[in-house]
Order: sequence, then C-alpha cells, then structure tokens
Amino acid sequence: MRLDGLELELELSGSVPTHVHECAEECLLLQRDMFRGDILLLEGEYQWAPGGTSHDTLSSDVGCVVFIHGAVDPALKQYA
Repeated sequence: MRLDGLELELELSGSVPTHVHECAEECLLLQRDMFRGDILLLEGEYQWAPGGTSHDTLSSDVGCVVFIHGAVDPALKQYA
C-alpha cells in the first residue's frame, strides 16, 4: 500500500462519490467549505477517516481546496 499526499480542488458544485479507505486518511480543508454528507467542514478544519471505513459524498457548493494524506484512491487524482 502506498501513502500519498494530494491537493484536491473541487469546482463550484463539485463532488466526490462515496468511497472506502484502505488505510487511515487525513484531510485538511485549505480553502472555503465542504460537506461530508450533511456535515459542514469549514476552512482550516481537519477530518480523519480510519482504514476500512467509508463516508458519504464529499461536495462543495462554493468550490474548495483540500489536502489529503493516506492511501489516496487513484480515482481522486482526477480532481488534483
């Protein structure tokens, strides 16, 4: 398993579908805000997802920039 860091940018009304984390993944919201399902994450907030878990769709009405560290799903690299 390879650990990576990835800066992900979601455009206006962008979203990332639900996915499973192979190992723990850290997420730091760098700019604007983002929803994880119905939970609003604000600029500067941190999220940790344990390995083997999944979470709801990530979305942003205003667009956002997020730094992700962990076993980054190759499908997410399309947003980098």
